[in-house]
Amino acid sequence: MDPILHSPDPWVRATARTGRAAFAENAGDTDLLRADVEAAYLDFERIGDRWGLSSILASRGLVRTMDGDLAGAMADYERALAHSR
Repeated sequence: MDPILHSPDPWVRATARTGRAAFAENAGDTDLLRADVEAAYLDFERIGDRWGLSSILASRGLVRTMDGDLAGAMADYERALAHSR
């Protein structure tokens, strides 16, 4: 995974982090989940990938829900929905 995470292509990095974040969530590794979600979000935002933003914003909404930030979570879910349309 390490070479993929150091790819010069931000889409490749973000997609890899999105997948790894899902595994981290299932394993209960919230530190890795948070780190990968934020890094993937930044790369998808930078390149403007709507599919990626829709996916990672839903994940970020989950993280914010776990943190008790319901307003932030709702904003992320709404943005995810808007990107998926």
